[in-house]
Amino acid sequence: MINTEPLRCGLSCAVIGRFDREVILQYAEAGISSIETALPFINYFAHDWKELKRFADDAGVELWSVHLPFGGENNMFNIADKSFCADTVRADERIIVRAGEAGMRAAVIHPNTGDIDVKERGKQFETAVKSLEKLVAIGRREGVMIAAEVLPRENLGWCITEMKALADAVPGLKICMDVNHIIEYPPDDFVRAFGDKIITVHMSDNDMTRERHWMPGDGKIDWKNIIRLLKSINYTGPFMYELDGEEFGRFGLKGIKQNYDGFIKGIIEEIYK
Repeated sequence: MINTEPLRCGLSCAVIGRFDREVILQYAEAGISSIETALPFINYFAHDWKELKRFADDAGVELWSVHLPFGGENNMFNIADKSFCADTVRADERIIVRAGEAGMRAAVIHPNTGDIDVKERGKQFETAVKSLEKLVAIGRREGVMIAAEVLPRENLGWCITEMKALADAVPGLKICMDVNHIIEYPPDDFVRAFGDKIITVHMSDNDMTRERHWMPGDGKIDWKNIIRLLKSINYTGPFMYELDGEEFGRFGLKGIKQNYDGFIKGIIEEIYK
């Protein structure tokens, strides 16, 4: 049976690098309820996602979300070259269609790739809006919500003001709250600004100086406050762990579930009771 409890344990498969029956079985055996697929572009087409959906349902694992490709040529929908923008939107459309076939609720997208020159910021914002409008329409057609991920440093959408301008400019655009990227301002301000537009999350810890993607509890993030904020907007999606490769190598699937059961779950039960 699929677990639908608020803040159930989830994990991005980016640290595993595959999305197949074996990975789904590993999640089920470890007791991890939900998957976010996050792969190099070419790997999204290695398997039949309808078949994986059936297998996951039988295994009791939720296929929650897909992380659209990012970095380099995989995410160029915000640049001035219209041909690159069109190619990126078409590539993302193929993945969103597959996500819809697999019953996934959300497709997470980075608003841009890399830091932006201040002189180009306005143009890249306008181009990103046009591309995101197309992707939101595609997502609506396929039953998949498009969620822009808040990013750190000089990326597009790094601050609340710019992220809100992006969300306001694209009706229907949702938000992915990556708590590791919220460093320059309190998470309380972020949640107040976006409310129930926050439909999915990425969870990991840091030292409040830069993104680290550590195991929750190993840094300085106030997890009681984070979960209290999510309760305030009636968030019911997974607690989606997104660790870096080194952290995953230290803990593995069992270590993540132990962290969830021994630390995070108690906070959830206290606040969501």
